[in-house]
Amino acid sequence: MEQVNALKISLAFEIEQLKNQIRAEIVNTTKSNQPESSDDGFTTKTR
Repeated sequence: MEQVNALKISLAFEIEQLKNQIRAEIVNTTKSNQPESSDDGFTTKTR
């Protein structure tokens, strides 16, 4: 049972790391795609 708990903890930790990594990548991608634009990427450009 103790092994199961240890696994759960390490999995939860890995998932948190992955989530943070993905968030950082999304932020970087958004920034590099629109260098001098205040567009948040969600608004449609119909203006």
